[in-house]
Amino acid sequence: MHNAGYTGEGVLVAIFDAGFLNVDNIPAFDHLFDGNKIAATKDLVLAGSTTVFRADTHGTGTLSLMAAYDPENLIAGAYGANYILCITEDVDSEYRIEEYNWVRAAEFADSLGVDVINSSLGYNFFDDAEMNYSTEDLDGETAVITKGANMAAEKGILVISSAGNEGNISWKTITAPADAKGIIAVGAINSSFEKAGFSSIGPSADDRIKPELVAYGSGVTLWRQVGSTSTASGTSFSAPQVAALAVGLREANPDWTSKELRDQLILSGSQYSEPDNELGYGIPDFTRAMFGELFPVMDPEKATATRIYPNPLVADQLLIEFGSSTDCTMKLYSSDGKVISEHDLERMGKNFPYNVSMKLLNPGIYLVELQDDSTASKVKLWKK
Repeated sequence: MHNAGYTGEGVLVAIFDAGFLNVDNIPAFDHLFDGNKIAATKDLVLAGSTTVFRADTHGTGTLSLMAAYDPENLIAGAYGANYILCITEDVDSEYRIEEYNWVRAAEFADSLGVDVINSSLGYNFFDDAEMNYSTEDLDGETAVITKGANMAAEKGILVISSAGNEGNISWKTITAPADAKGIIAVGAINSSFEKAGFSSIGPSADDRIKPELVAYGSGVTLWRQVGSTSTASGTSFSAPQVAALAVGLREANPDWTSKELRDQLILSGSQYSEPDNELGYGIPDFTRAMFGELFPVMDPEKATATRIYPNPLVADQLLIEFGSSTDCTMKLYSSDGKVISEHDLERMGKNFPYNVSMKLLNPGIYLVELQDDSTASKVKLWKK
């Protein structure tokens, strides 16, 4: 995303959390102050408070995973965006008033024209047990905060919510507002690309896939205190990574509706065709979300998936996933079967795509033929 030039410039993001202690003293956030990128702040917990840079470092960590710019330690995905910072969570107690704080913060952010909300919060149990939710209440319609998230989505705001960290306890499932409709709930994976044990699972009470997407959430490097980075685990820290991706896509596609943005993120998931209630639709991918993907084919002899993207091709660079070698040959045929060009391709490793310049290619339908030392495949390409 950064290689394509997108860092969130011109996009307005709101982060609702428990506090942003130290943000005003950590150099990784200096660019936010120097560039006037903190558009607004609001403390909805402490009456009379004029600062959000207090109370807790949880929000500091989530903000760092979207906005930190420290080339030696952490460059976050959306460091170029503008931010609204709101304290809605009271770390000293747990009551439903915090859900109403969230709704008020959403109204405040909406009044400023917010594009994306990141919410690394979750509610199920309260200090007053009569306020508790049951798993049956996670139906996308019951919890106060869930209703607020639904309203935000209906108003054209993309809401990204942490799925919850209940995977290792008897509750196991998501917490509100991750059950909301029209949002993206984000689970956590570990370094083996497997579900982190703590990550809450789905489905919602009305049997929708939850979480929708996942990102790395186990031992995540972030900024919380002055002087050095630290690591932390939780869906609180996987959600802002997906939110940062959404912000970059919003910058690149300002005409997309929030629903289109959500749909493209989900369609880009690594297991979109076979979703489950642990990883949802999988790990999102910027290039696939940005350009889409058509004409995937399977080589019947080698059972090797070949994918080319963006397809339709609207830019100059074509990316190719093919075979298990680090080099291959490519022939490009016109629709009438004539060879237009031949290329010897190389890549850094088998997990990297081949990159081919198509700058001089005229609009039309083409056939791409690929061959390495063990595999052959043909794929249609549409150049717009």
